[in-house]
Amino acid sequence: MKSKRLISLLIVVAMIFCMTFTLVSTVSATDYDVELFYASAGGTDPFYCKGYVRVRDMGNPKTVTVHYTYDGSNWYDQSASYVEEDPNDSNFDVWYFKTPDTTIATSCTFAIKYEVNGNTYWDNNGGNNHCVATYNNYNYQLERCVVISGLRGTYFGGTTFWGDVILEDLGYNKEVKVYYSLYVNNSWTAFTSVSASYNADMQYNQEKWTFTTSTTSATQVKYYVVYKDLSTNITYTDDNFDRDYYINRYSYGE
Repeated sequence: MKSKRLISLLIVVAMIFCMTFTLVSTVSATDYDVELFYASAGGTDPFYCKGYVRVRDMGNPKTVTVHYTYDGSNWYDQSASYVEEDPNDSNFDVWYFKTPDTTIATSCTFAIKYEVNGNTYWDNNGGNNHCVATYNNYNYQLERCVVISGLRGTYFGGTTFWGDVILEDLGYNKEVKVYYSLYVNNSWTAFTSVSASYNADMQYNQEKWTFTTSTTSATQVKYYVVYKDLSTNITYTDDNFDRDYYINRYSYGE
């Protein structure tokens, strides 16, 4: 009798587990047909999550959807929008997403669904789902990207350009530089560089580096970030998918 009750209990537990497994979207992607580039958390008032996704171009039409929750219980879908062909690989596309603004949350957990040719592919971070938050240094999650500009921490003041760089910690010996050009008298100056320095450890084996430099009376700055692993001599670049970043005077990055 006890044995039958135990078996019945195990069956119920297994059914609940399977239902939960489906709810949080833990079906893995195949051969990285869909993969998160990176995601970042917005402010606290309002809070939101945004990021970029890489999908294999298997034809049209296709849809990319972010399956997300702000509270761990209620899940919603947010459509992503096509940006461009991946400048580093023409077999893939770049998509952008941003979850709705909210004033009652400080974290977002999500997975990515890619639908094409009647098939569905998921990126759920190996069954753990992705997560960004405004606390405990969970502000960013890098996946395919190794280094990004910390846009919300970047500012161009009257005569100063400063900001954050978020990178994956690949080893102790590294070099981080920001290359920038100033818009002065209706033309762009030649690119010059400023070195960034280590600032703090972050979650997901990431680090925050910071930079600051004096500028002339420019009205706009365009820039990109270069991260070099000195142990392997491999260089990683974030140039906003071959478009560079732009920031106006007296403005923060977005």
